[in-house]
Amino acid sequence: YVLVLESGIRGFSVQPHYVVLTFACIVNLAYLFAVRLGADARRQAILQLTMDVLLVTALVYLVGPQSLYVVYYFAVVLGAAAVLGMRAAMSVAVQSALFLGMVAALYYFHAKTGLWLVADQVLKDTETSPSFLASFATFYALGFFAVAFLAGKLSEEVRQARILNDEILQNMAGGVVAVDRFGAIAYVNAQGRRMLDIKDGAVGAEYARVMPKQAAELFRRALSGGELKQANDELIET
Repeated sequence: YVLVLESGIRGFSVQPHYVVLTFACIVNLAYLFAVRLGADARRQAILQLTMDVLLVTALVYLVGPQSLYVVYYFAVVLGAAAVLGMRAAMSVAVQSALFLGMVAALYYFHAKTGLWLVADQVLKDTETSPSFLASFATFYALGFFAVAFLAGKLSEEVRQARILNDEILQNMAGGVVAVDRFGAIAYVNAQGRRMLDIKDGAVGAEYARVMPKQAAELFRRALSGGELKQANDELIET
């Protein structure tokens, strides 16, 4: 979209930050394939978050620290909190603050001599006074840490609530089976596995493949609508 908009306004030209954006898309596709192939999820998340910080830093360097690309740091911090928790979010906040400070320092020391791959117009449009750059970097650094703390606390509370709900469901006397709209098992507690003879590791599998034929037929009728109570009664009787 950015490339099309740029070409429509002033004619298409390949800019360095467009190359970075394209590379970021390719890297995200590579992450997706790696996860599908069974790569370690935690290590993959750490690698992706680190790479995202570097890519955002490259964009901020090429377009200027006062560009909107700087807010992408917040997205990476939020992602770290959601996936890995507060400690990871704080670590990403530290990385983001350090790299943003480095970019601000480069713009201050090389405003007159020029920066590699940075257009002269970007340098002209960027405020490079030391007081402004210092306050700018400090303001965003404090913002990174505040977002990391708040998002990390929220992530921990959600995780604790999820653990509590899982414990309640696992210790229920009745069986609980959740199936998503695609027919894959989203959740099954221990009692549900015993009642329906479902093996461990069935989450994500199609219910018709892991359930007994009679139980799968009752689920199919219930999911089709209009026969939920009758199917439930028949399932209890079996």
